[in-house]
Amino acid sequence: MECQPFSTLSAIQIIPRTVQKPVWQLNDICTAKLKAQLKDTEMIKKPSYAELQQEVEKLRAEATLVIEGRPQGSHHRFRKILEDVSGVAIQGYDENRQVTFWNTASEILYGYSAREALGQKLENLIIPAAMREEVIRLVDGWVDGGEAIPAGELLLTDKHGQDVPVFSSHVLYETNGRKEMFCIDVDLQPIKKAEASVRAANAQFLAAMDSLDAAVYVADMESHELLFMNTKVRETSGAKVGDICWATLQSEQTEPCPFCTNDRLLNGENQPNPPYIWEFRNTKTGRWYQCRDQAIRWPDGRLVRLEIAVDISDRKEIEARLRDSEERFRALHDASFTGLCIHDNGIILECNNALVEMSGFSREELIGTNGFQLIAPECRQDVFHKFRDKYPHPYTAQGQKKDGTIIDIRIQGKDIPYKEKIVRVAEFSDITIHRQAEKALKESELKHRVIFENSPLGMIYFDTDGTILDCNGRFLELMGADRDRLIGFNTARQTTPSMQKATKKALAGELSSFEDFYTSVTGGKTTCLRVMFNPVNPGQNPTRVIATLEDISERKMAEQALRESAERFQTFFSAINDAVLVHPLQEAGFAPFIEVNDIACERYGYTREEFKKLTASDINSKEFNDRLGAANHRGNLRENGHLVFEAVHVKKSGEQFPVEINANIIDEGGRPVIMAVVRDITERKNAELERSKLEDQLQQAQKLESIGRLAGGIAHDFNNML
Repeated sequence: MECQPFSTLSAIQIIPRTVQKPVWQLNDICTAKLKAQLKDTEMIKKPSYAELQQEVEKLRAEATLVIEGRPQGSHHRFRKILEDVSGVAIQGYDENRQVTFWNTASEILYGYSAREALGQKLENLIIPAAMREEVIRLVDGWVDGGEAIPAGELLLTDKHGQDVPVFSSHVLYETNGRKEMFCIDVDLQPIKKAEASVRAANAQFLAAMDSLDAAVYVADMESHELLFMNTKVRETSGAKVGDICWATLQSEQTEPCPFCTNDRLLNGENQPNPPYIWEFRNTKTGRWYQCRDQAIRWPDGRLVRLEIAVDISDRKEIEARLRDSEERFRALHDASFTGLCIHDNGIILECNNALVEMSGFSREELIGTNGFQLIAPECRQDVFHKFRDKYPHPYTAQGQKKDGTIIDIRIQGKDIPYKEKIVRVAEFSDITIHRQAEKALKESELKHRVIFENSPLGMIYFDTDGTILDCNGRFLELMGADRDRLIGFNTARQTTPSMQKATKKALAGELSSFEDFYTSVTGGKTTCLRVMFNPVNPGQNPTRVIATLEDISERKMAEQALRESAERFQTFFSAINDAVLVHPLQEAGFAPFIEVNDIACERYGYTREEFKKLTASDINSKEFNDRLGAANHRGNLRENGHLVFEAVHVKKSGEQFPVEINANIIDEGGRPVIMAVVRDITERKNAELERSKLEDQLQQAQKLESIGRLAGGIAHDFNNML
């Protein structure tokens, strides 16, 4: 008998590889989640293939005996083994796809008895109509020597037309020239039911997690990888499974969070501690959460962190407002400059420090005593009547301190709810202090009024709509109008567009300014003004505004004169036919040039930008620098303020040429600078040299003429002697 390469054992071994990962791994994970977090759900068991593999091993051994040509009885023993295999449906088919073998497990799985199945066509028994043509093609092709039918999951039908999911593998034998195919089908119905059960349980679990009004996630305690999260986490953070918790759940984190609670979740024996509950403000959402962190065992055995975070931002806000309210009340109560007490029919229940200081009694002495002891005897009846009548307005009386001192006081009372009953709060003010404050306020107002009225700057006070409420005398002068015309004038609507723009910007709470010539609408006077608009409440819209006005006409004229002078200087500077170089004066060394004219750039061969990186030493010849001529000249220049001297300069090309430098120290923006007018004296030097040569030649001729005359005289004398 000949066996195809697709052996029975290899076909069976495919089952765990193909089915186990999508089914049992999901089952394990879901079961672990349900066990850890939904304790009322039963754990789903995972079927084992151990027994099936043992049976298949027996089949393989018997098949090997048949293939190796052992006694004929081996074939019968092999079929007997197949018949007795439990849990695995095995069928045999001849070359025409007629059933030749049908074991007990096949009877159970497909509902056909062996008697009913034997001799029937494969496609007429368990193959759905939609698959029949393809199955016939594959089986016939394999029998005729084509490719083996691969193992895999199939959805077949039983005797009653019900779907039967199986994992099917196939083996083809040849005995005495006849081919026989065996199909080995593993019932996947328990697996499919388990999968459905797991999916349902997992769906229930996820629905339960997503319905919680809390953020729930699970993260690896070492890698910080997110393993699970509910919808709340995804919606608030945008995180997904596989992300790193500190990178996605928090903001601007480049490493694990310093507030991570992992170190609190395990004890010294690396076992889970009780849940750790803490409060935290998330750096990404800005919301407050009460977090319940706990180490739990994940399906793969590792310990992970489970966090359930409930948003408590509203509670925190309420608590903060309550604390602020209590703190404000206590702060106002204790910091008030007036004495306050809460009393019930005259019996003091609470008082502040100001009342303690005012009365001279301690807090302990005041609490629980009759508050009328703080009133001078002659005023107690009148105060009592006002208290009885719930008089709401302030009134004056005389108070009495602990030492008997009588003081003038002002009293005002009001009923308030306090600890579930109506009591009365009373305010005591020492009128002496109040009067002193009023006097100081009047003096302050008078002082500011004097400053306001006598300021050298014009000053205006605007209402929130731009209407002038007040102004000083200097403003009247600048506008050329009287007070009656200016008070009530609306600058935001009735003045020039540029002035309106600056006014409206200030009324909106922003600092603004105006600087230009302005012709007064009310007085017709034109003045160059610099106006600064200062909001009384910066950032508030609208707000009142205080504006100061400065007459800058003289400054503008000076600036104009300065500009004209600068323009004249620049024209002169550019028109000079000599090179002009300007550089700051230093105690030692030379500073880079700060300005040069076009002639300098043309004569030396540098661009203006290149020139401004050079110093005087860079354009002096080496011989001139070595002689310390520049340093000596600078000393003379500092002493006299002006110096004319000659030097040798070097062009960018390296060419040297003689120059005459007319240097002056001038003031430039408060600092001394050297302005040097440099004249190229090459032609003059050449002319001087030529004149020197001519003079030498003249002297030589004169010498020759003298010698000639001397010789002539000597010859004449000799002739006379002869």
